[in-house]
Amino acid sequence: METTTSDGRLVAAIGARARGMLTAVLAALVAGTSLGLGPASPAARAAPVPVNATAAQDWSGDGRADIVAPTRDGTLWLYRGNGAGGFSGAKTAIGSGWNGRDQIRMVGNWDNLAGTDIIARDPGTGALWLYSGNGTGGFRQYRAIDDGWQIFSHIFSPGDWDGDGHTDLLATVKSDGSLRMYRGNGSGGFLGMRVVGSGWAPYDGLMMTGDFDRDGLPDFLARNAASGDLRLFRSNGSGGFTTTRKVGTGWSVFTGLLGVGDWSGDGRSDVLARLRDGDLRMYRGSGTGGWLSPHPTVGRGWDTLRFPGESGTSAPVPVPVPTGTLCTNPTFTTSHPNGGITDRGYYVHNNLWNASKYPGTTGTTEVCSYRSWNHTAYASNASGNGEVKTYPNVHKDYSGRTISSFPRLTSTFAATAPGRGIYNVGYDLWLNGVPNDEVMIWTDNYRQVPAGSRFASGVSLSGYTWDVYATSGNGYIAFVPSGGARLTSGTLDILAMLNYLVARGRVSASATVDQICYGAEIVDTGGSRATWRFTDFSITDT
Repeated sequence: METTTSDGRLVAAIGARARGMLTAVLAALVAGTSLGLGPASPAARAAPVPVNATAAQDWSGDGRADIVAPTRDGTLWLYRGNGAGGFSGAKTAIGSGWNGRDQIRMVGNWDNLAGTDIIARDPGTGALWLYSGNGTGGFRQYRAIDDGWQIFSHIFSPGDWDGDGHTDLLATVKSDGSLRMYRGNGSGGFLGMRVVGSGWAPYDGLMMTGDFDRDGLPDFLARNAASGDLRLFRSNGSGGFTTTRKVGTGWSVFTGLLGVGDWSGDGRSDVLARLRDGDLRMYRGSGTGGWLSPHPTVGRGWDTLRFPGESGTSAPVPVPVPTGTLCTNPTFTTSHPNGGITDRGYYVHNNLWNASKYPGTTGTTEVCSYRSWNHTAYASNASGNGEVKTYPNVHKDYSGRTISSFPRLTSTFAATAPGRGIYNVGYDLWLNGVPNDEVMIWTDNYRQVPAGSRFASGVSLSGYTWDVYATSGNGYIAFVPSGGARLTSGTLDILAMLNYLVARGRVSASATVDQICYGAEIVDTGGSRATWRFTDFSITDT
């Protein structure tokens, strides 16, 4: 999908798919922990030059480190550092709509064109976006540079980690705690990926520090969220590690951490840390891998901002509501074509994925919780081609989990549809990647026709009777209630339905489940705006 953009605004693309690259897992036990850091001996190559962490965090282009972070309403703010431990002037709004992004990081000059750039992820689709800075505090351009990044819990840049002269990204995988290095190509993209460590699941607060201990090689800091220990991880100059050591204890009191280069102006790399009451403290680096006292408070009220890597606060968290409750007092509303919100492991997604092809198509999603939300849309089938324009939905992501690995996979659902226009309400399961092989389970069909041809009728599954359709090659399969039945609420045994397809040779027994969605495929709204109200959704997978 293509979208239009305006300066400082978010743009987005639907169509994330997991990267499937062959890797070699390199692990070593370090400092008495189970943390596998990777190769301990550097390759025969010139040592990398540690990133200038101050320049890499300088968004405004004045030579001093800055902070760029969004508030809960999605406004992106620039806080200019004064180079002496404080701030210069008032904060400046530099963008909106950023509650649809997380892992927002300044990464230095990633595309080698102007000033510092920003990397950010769409948590709903997994798309990774590059926001190129203009070197003076604004944006020059932005574009999606990769997809499939929903599998990561943390994404950041340590600078040139492998010693090839280009800035790299490191990312920790949610499912297995491995650490991956994505090698930058120096022009805004990637050269490749390899696994450089294991056992990273306990760590958060990963942050760029440049050469924190002045050994001439890049370093970075990370916090063990369970113990509160802060550790320094030292590069071997070729993409691996030499050693790690503890450089702080009790850091669990902080709700956000920022590596900001030389914030105090003494020539050493510093860290800013936010307390639960919103106070922002400065920890001055000693230049030898430790800290200088005191640790002054340099700001207050910072609990309104979302720091890089911070989990669970990418947007206002909806208040839980009972099943069956209509959403009448939404805590989150978006009309952005790719807007959405994460709530308790689910993602409610506005998803106007095909709207740009049909001018005038609109959609607004109001969210009380992942089990209680509304979508109001306008769409027209004047072309007569029957194309789906939008698919607002709630979904849960999985990282390549095979069908056979689920002991059970059931889901509750409930929705009220307008009963006019052309649409279906249903599940959309993505198998073997997102998007790739698609299995739909329609629960409410109003004048919509599935793709492909019918290969089975009167199939009894989950207590209902289905007609089953498939395209050539089985890239698209749809279960449609037989006899025009409209299922407004109930429970589905999704695993039984997938196993039926496996038994019929339509789906491979080794297929993976990567995303399960429930929403409305909207073709036409009958000449005026129409509203769908969703009042239940849950997935049981253990």
